[in-house]
Amino acid sequence: MELTIQIDKKNNLRKHEVKGVISVLELKQHLESYYKSSMYGQSLNSLWDLRDADFSEVKPEQIKKLAEMVGRYWGGPGEAKSALVVSRDLDYGLTRMYEIILSTINSNNVRVFRNIRAAEEWMVESDNRT
Repeated sequence: MELTIQIDKKNNLRKHEVKGVISVLELKQHLESYYKSSMYGQSLNSLWDLRDADFSEVKPEQIKKLAEMVGRYWGGPGEAKSALVVSRDLDYGLTRMYEIILSTINSNNVRVFRNIRAAEEWMVESDNRT
């Protein structure tokens, strides 16, 4: 799995791009390290480009644990948005599960998209921030 993170403070955005077979353990370790680093900003919106990621080894129970971990670190109530962009049906189902679980943990806005342009447009809509 290849994971890159780009920070755009001017536009209040953190962009993640994931390619290859997803390892949830590796993803959790990477995110925990990032959340504890000085680069992390709680109120940054995050755009996850998962279109080239392979979800074939991801199990539903791993999604729950990942969402719980992210919920402990990511932002305060209503401070940030997260858009996840996928291209396949299975990926959409798993990321929707993540969206639902995470939304019960904190009140940040999380949405799943199949189109990166729609995700980017949603990220900049100021009236959708809670």
